[in-house]
Amino acid sequence: MINYTDYVDMIKSRAHKLSEKYHIPFDELVSEGNLIYCECLNNYDITKASFSTYLYSMLAYGMSDYCRYYNSQVGEGLSDIVSPSDDDSFDENNSI
Repeated sequence: MINYTDYVDMIKSRAHKLSEKYHIPFDELVSEGNLIYCECLNNYDITKASFSTYLYSMLAYGMSDYCRYYNSQVGEGLSDIVSPSDDDSFDENNSI
């Protein structure tokens, strides 16, 4: 029987590594890892690999893809924000 508590550390470990690499919130990546875990439960074929091997592979690829997608969306969102250099009324000597 496959038990979530046996794999939660694997999910958190992968999330921690990618959180530092891509600067994405840790909890966001744990959530994505949990989703991948659930998908693995549905798609796992016992004749092809152990569940831990399958899950690790899916976490590696799935979470990396998510990180690239997340950063591309955040990057687009940041371009909509007016930077101080674009604002004529901004004075570097004034503090808020």
